Amino acid sequence: MILNHSIFVCRIIYVIPVCMVVLLIATIYNGYALKFNLPRARNGDGAAIGELLLFHALFVPLVVSYLRCVLTDPGAVPPDWAATIGPDDLEPGQRWCDQCDCVKPARAHHCSLCRRCVTKMDHHCPW
Repeated sequence: MILNHSIFVCRIIYVIPVCMVVLLIATIYNGYALKFNLPRARNGDGAAIGELLLFHALFVPLVVSYLRCVLTDPGAVPPDWAATIGPDDLEPGQRWCDQCDCVKPARAHHCSLCRRCVTKMDHHCPW
């Protein structure tokens, strides 16, 4: 029960920086595109229209890239990776995951949020 509570708290804490980045992106869009350039473009200012086009050409890939980073599944260690090795057959330097009951490759760690072994373990960084 305590483990489930800590996982829930970790998931909530993970959402806070993501919300901060989304709020920052929305604030930049609101301030620059909607409040500053849109009124100028409506008055026929050609420079403002050009700036809006350039801004959106850079803004859309920014949003798409951030969403892909945040929403993409980190993947997992394939289940057949070193399937023939048991905990007693490990070579020096190899590690065994007790939760997944399999060999962990280099730079893999068991993630308590994903409940699986994940390589590189940087998949929960919201920045």
